[in-house]
This record gives sequence, C-alpha cells and structure tokens, in this order.
Amino acid sequence: MRLQSPKGKTWPEFYGQKSTSRIDIESSASVKSLLTSGRLLTIDLNQLLGSVISHSTDVDRYLKIDDPISSLPQQEYFDKVTEIMRKKSKTAISHLSNKDFKKTLQEAQDELRPLLRRDLKKKISANSDFIEEEISKYNLKNKTKLKIFNQSVLYYCKECSSLIEKDEFKSKNCSCGKRITKVSDTEKQTAAQVNPEVEIFFKNNMWLEYGVELLFKQKNYQTECGVYILGSSGVSHEIDIVAERESDYIRTIGECKNKEIQIDDIFKLSGKMQDTGCNYGYIFSTGVMQSDDVYRLAISRNIKIIEKVLEKTTKEMQDKID
Repeated sequence: MRLQSPKGKTWPEFYGQKSTSRIDIESSASVKSLLTSGRLLTIDLNQLLGSVISHSTDVDRYLKIDDPISSLPQQEYFDKVTEIMRKKSKTAISHLSNKDFKKTLQEAQDELRPLLRRDLKKKISANSDFIEEEISKYNLKNKTKLKIFNQSVLYYCKECSSLIEKDEFKSKNCSCGKRITKVSDTEKQTAAQVNPEVEIFFKNNMWLEYGVELLFKQKNYQTECGVYILGSSGVSHEIDIVAERESDYIRTIGECKNKEIQIDDIFKLSGKMQDTGCNYGYIFSTGVMQSDDVYRLAISRNIKIIEKVLEKTTKEMQDKID
C-alpha cells in the first residue's frame, strides 16, 4: 500500500504493509460481518462479544477433557468417590481390607466417570445454546447479520457418554469397551463456538481500531488500518490507523487504547508522528484520562485525546476529528 504525498509538502511518502495475519483476519467472513455492522464502537456489541467468547472458551475447555475425573478438584473428587463407595460397601470404608478397598474404589470411579461425562455434555449444550441465542437476539434487535460462530457435530458413546469423534464419524473402540461401527451407536450433539478470527479480533482490540477507522472515513479521509509504516529514519512503525485527506493536506495517525492513557503513550505517538511526517495525532481510549499532565503534554505535541469512546455517540466522536 502506498498513500499519496501531498503536493508542495516535504513529508515523506507513506509506504505501508500489513502482516499476513492481519490480512487473514480482515478476509474472514465472520469478521467482515462485524465490520459491516457499523456497531463496533457500541457497548452492547462489546458486551456481546465478551460474553459469547467466554462461553465459547468454556466449550473448548470441556471438549478437551479426556478423563473428567482428573479434572475434578481434589476435594470434590474425594466427596463424590466416597459417597459412591459408601453405597457400594456393606461395611464401613475404614473396615475394608486393602484388596476390597482398591476394588471398591475402582468400581466407584467406573461409576462416576460416565456421570461426569454426561454432566460435561450438558455443560457443552448449555454454553452452545447461550452463544446461538444471544447472537440471534442481538441480530434481531439491531437488524444486523452477525455470523460469528461455527457449529461442530459431536459423536458420543451411548454406553458411557465418551466423546468419540468431532465433525466426522469414524468407527472405533470406545474406552468403555463398546465397538462403535455406525452412527446409530452414538448420540449426536452440536456444539457452537465463536470463530477463532473473531476471538483474535476482539481480544487484540482490533474492533476498536476498525471502529475508529470508520470515523475517519466518514470525515472523508483516505485510511488504512493496522499497517507498518516506514519512517524517514528507516524504522518501521506499527500504526493503528493512518489517515490522509488530500483536499486539506492533512496527514494523521491514530492510536487506540483499551485502557487509561499514560504519558508514555503520548511520547510514543509523538515519535511516530515525527518520523512519518504526520502533523496531527489522535488517541482513542475506552478508559478515562486521570492526569492533567497527560492532557497538557498531548496538546503540546499536537495530539488530541478522545476518551470513553464506548459512551459517546458517533457524531460526538466525529466532531472531535478535524
């Protein structure tokens, strides 16, 4: 990508390049549905993504549990096994011989394991339902078309509720000893999980960067988001948003912070501005600026701070962009 160098100005030309991972994220159909929603800088979308990603993480964690007994906290394991052993033993556990104790313990574990696996199935189902329902409600309420999750087909053993396969059925022997040869030998269940590109998009605050980029576009800027710009020093700088408006000879860069702005943030942006020939800088933050020193330093470096972006309307933020 090469942006224009304004006529009559001595600023260096912008030579920008995006990382392969950034390009892959942008090209994801799920991420595109977020970009086209026009709601990246709204609290409700931010809350939705945080919530469904949390439940998706739980689904992934449950799916990776091979032996549910080993995943139990020690005290919970002791309580559950002891309860089953007491029901099975004709005498007090403390009176069992070493041989009978080991046998009863093994029987208790064998009885407990399917119960825990059925519990895992229920948890996966509940979390999956939550993901689907919350996204559906959001789309209906806001007239959006977010498509940010995938569904997998899970195949469980009917005998012990062990997860046999995911997405593709295959014949195999279950750990309980049952031979699985056909789909009817299993119980099928679907699992919804948020697409990994969407998780990266949210956790790396890319939603904030692209939301701010749209603000600049709406003010007639030519923009690029998430690029590495080669400065006049020969150093490559990672820039959240770079924007130019040829009619006004304005070149600016914007940084996005999902935290309180510190003095160091001002110095870093100021250095990037100087090396890339930008006459203005912006910092957009979801947090609140606590220090007057940060504000004074920003003014002295021709940097404008826009805080609490999730609490402002689109017009309020647009009005702060020159």
